[in-house]
Amino acid sequence: LLVPVTITLERVLTSLLVAAALALSGVAVVREIRTPQTSAGAVRAVPPRFEQNWLELSRFGTWVGDSTAKVRIVEFTDLECPFCARFHEHYRSVRDSLGSAVSLLILPFPIPGHRFARPAALAAECAARQGRYGQFHDVVFAKQDSLGLKSWTGFAAEAGVSDTLVFRSCVATNTRSERIDSAFATGQRVGVAGTPTVFIEGWRYDQPPYDSLLAIVRSRLQSVR
Repeated sequence: LLVPVTITLERVLTSLLVAAALALSGVAVVREIRTPQTSAGAVRAVPPRFEQNWLELSRFGTWVGDSTAKVRIVEFTDLECPFCARFHEHYRSVRDSLGSAVSLLILPFPIPGHRFARPAALAAECAARQGRYGQFHDVVFAKQDSLGLKSWTGFAAEAGVSDTLVFRSCVATNTRSERIDSAFATGQRVGVAGTPTVFIEGWRYDQPPYDSLLAIVRSRLQSVR
């Protein structure tokens, strides 16, 4: 009888250790927002809610486009996050359709568990010094599967950064950013639980709209005319 008892105790202890590890990892790593499920048992999507002081976020981010555009989108984003890449693809489609009527405020929120997220955010700031911040995001999101294989200078060249030598030097020395730290701390303060977290003219979408983004923006445009 001792053998089964021993095995049972080992199994119990193993289960407890696994549960503890999972709990700790859940605390340590900010999870990405997953694509909403469509099965019968799926959790209902969280409806958007209005955040009164949303424009204060502009102090911690970088505008891509006109900060006074008719429809302004704020996004906490991670350049390694595949769901951010998906949202960015839809945003680019909206931008191509509506032009200067829509703009984007990017707040870097590099998830600690993503190896390339913070270096990518730092490299984006180097691109911003040459006026190619938005374009750098376009290229990285479009070629996200090349992270770790392609140099930041290679991404920058495709983004239209003119002086790649200056950019390379910036990347080599730009190891810390107060803007990135402030944006991340702000995200934690306002309860960002995953990326992308999106605000559209103050309406917060913790589960970002993908296919419906163009319709939402057009509806907002109708309301401000």
